[in-house]
Amino acid sequence: MPTTKCAIRRQSLGLSDEPTIVYAGLTFAYRGVDLLLDAMVDVPGARLILVGGRDAERATLGERAQRLGIGERVTFAGVQPQDRVPIYLAAADVLVIPDTVTDVTASPLKLFEYMAMERAVVCPDLPALREITGGDGALHVPRGDRAALAAALRTLLGDPAQRQTLARRGRERVAPHTYTQRAARLVAVCERVAQERDCVCVDV
Repeated sequence: MPTTKCAIRRQSLGLSDEPTIVYAGLTFAYRGVDLLLDAMVDVPGARLILVGGRDAERATLGERAQRLGIGERVTFAGVQPQDRVPIYLAAADVLVIPDTVTDVTASPLKLFEYMAMERAVVCPDLPALREITGGDGALHVPRGDRAALAAALRTLLGDPAQRQTLARRGRERVAPHTYTQRAARLVAVCERVAQERDCVCVDV
């Protein structure tokens, strides 16, 4: 079997070559990392790598993983230098956002980063996230549904073609979301408002 790019990245990090799921970000309550650990019970043969989080939170999550019987399949990478985070993301077969703090205005920076890495993404089915993914740039699951999250992870890990399709579409969807293009849109709005104001002043 040919060595995949994900496998090469895993080797560079000293990780074993097995189906790999990565979450990178904060680990406080309401991020859903506990839900992700629960879901991993039903994703046999896969490794979960958690990047980031504070010491006490990682310790609590580690205890939970042990209680669930998946301790050996969870790697706590801890806080990493910014330039190393992409290496962990590139090592993933699937990148996951288990939950968001809010269900209305949620627009986590990690989703943009995940999609830009051209990896398959699993995330909650929320309007704010669909606005970014277009609905087809990630695999959306009902928020807080452990079984659905586990099923989505199993599906993608078992279907390389679907992973590739999602990853490619995600990269396409996120391409317009750059700081430069966002600045250009803001400038355009400001110019339009200024022109409308000038028109109002002339009419008066």
